[in-house]
Amino acid sequence: MKKRIWIILAAFLFIMPSMPAAAAGMSQENADKSGEFGCIDGGTVSTQSEGKPKVLVFFTTTCTNCQSTLTSIASSDWANSGETDICAIEIGGASLSSVTTFRDNHCPGSTIRFGADDGNGSITSDARRLAYRYYMEIDLTGGNYATPLIAVIDEENKLQYVTTGPKTGDEIGAYLSDLHQAEGGENQPDSTPDTEKPENPGETEQENGETAGLAATENNSGDASCDHEGASVIVSGATATENAVSAYQCVKCGAVYHYEEVANSAFASFLEETADAIRNAAQSEVVIDTKLWVSFNETVFEAMKSRPDVTVTVNYLFEGNACVLTIPAGTDIDSLKDENGYGGFRYIDQVING
Repeated sequence: MKKRIWIILAAFLFIMPSMPAAAAGMSQENADKSGEFGCIDGGTVSTQSEGKPKVLVFFTTTCTNCQSTLTSIASSDWANSGETDICAIEIGGASLSSVTTFRDNHCPGSTIRFGADDGNGSITSDARRLAYRYYMEIDLTGGNYATPLIAVIDEENKLQYVTTGPKTGDEIGAYLSDLHQAEGGENQPDSTPDTEKPENPGETEQENGETAGLAATENNSGDASCDHEGASVIVSGATATENAVSAYQCVKCGAVYHYEEVANSAFASFLEETADAIRNAAQSEVVIDTKLWVSFNETVFEAMKSRPDVTVTVNYLFEGNACVLTIPAGTDIDSLKDENGYGGFRYIDQVING
């Protein structure tokens, strides 16, 4: 049975691309990840150190892991000591007013400075693209883009730590404590990815050096005597702007071990919605509005082929600027895509307009 559970867990790790990962003890320059974002309280939020350590939290307003992480940080003693700056940057395309509502609901009275793209040009570096630069510091084999993404910058503006997925304020505080005590790179914290560390080591048996069984979450829900069998279940479907959320839980006792965003599911939803709008168009023109996406795939192109009588107009953002792409009815659709069936809006514009 233990071997069976290990096989199930290994299979889950293979098919579920948004498991948390971490990289510690980097001590590398952070200057190449410079960005400023509109702050909900006025001014800007920067990714650069300003004379003391800084914790960056890239999040989305609908991510339950982001909510629990930021709530835990906000209530931590270290977060209110003034020794560390904390900045939370929204990467899901939410407005400043939505981020303000998030702050008021989950982190009221906290010292965390919240930033986002307010759509008025105050953003000087695209949040999603900047977050990907931090993601690239982690071993993301399989496409590990869980949220929140947390990065720690030291007082000399060097990137020391990056991790993804839910974290508690105490976990981050423990790392900061080690960072304060480290001298010349010594006493760095254990760099073993969090996915390899059981929550309760004393309750997990070892077989041939491999972990047998599943580590429970903090709430330790479910039957403690259950020989858990894990499965991934979608609990919140994807939209054109937000990824789906899945729960990894025991199919026997129902214990939920963690929640994760399903990578790229929002983009897939956007493509399907766009294709449906084109196929079902009652007028001669379909207008698509997006602030996140900058390309179509084969699904959308096939829909356009099925409706050569429909003009497709796309309102989108490119490098923070509002752009309009018009694909006239009767356009040779095959000329708009590459060999993989994708076509970026900028490329399509060049093909149509020369």
